[in-house]
Amino acid sequence: MQAMDADNGPTNALTFSTFNDGTQQYFDVRPAANNPMIAELYTTFVFNREALATTQGALKFNDTYKVPVTVKVQDNGSPSLSTNCIMLVTIQDINDSPPVFDYTSDTPYQTNVVNNLTAGTRVVRLFATDADYGVNAQITYSFRQDSDPLCTSNFAINANSGWITMSSSPPRVSLMEHFNM
Repeated sequence: MQAMDADNGPTNALTFSTFNDGTQQYFDVRPAANNPMIAELYTTFVFNREALATTQGALKFNDTYKVPVTVKVQDNGSPSLSTNCIMLVTIQDINDSPPVFDYTSDTPYQTNVVNNLTAGTRVVRLFATDADYGVNAQITYSFRQDSDPLCTSNFAINANSGWITMSSSPPRVSLMEHFNM
């Protein structure tokens, strides 16, 4: 941000500061090294977009979080004169939250498959959520690389919906057989 003072001499020296409006703890303002009429805004706080709902002063517009900051610029005159500039800083999301399946270790996904199913028959649907936003919250389903080959040759997973389907007729295996996907 840039400010100008029409005064001449030492009274036109400017001092920038964040205004104590509740968000002062999140930002710092410093004069630019090569021009004291320009100030640069820095964060003093590591923002977590998913936790912004509880951050003091954070505003939510649709699915975008903004944090207001008021910067005060003051001259060196007598009396000293000042003005404030209010800005809304948009907090963008980063991919910092892993997807989480909706099951627990006590209740894993389980289903029974009978031998007369045909290819394309839906077997079970997986559900996962991601606390991130936008493209960072998109989930792609796939089998682990170390999945049982018998599993990957008989089942398919829809990368977008999480549906696991039969990719062929089920093999004739013991009723005790189960697959680690």
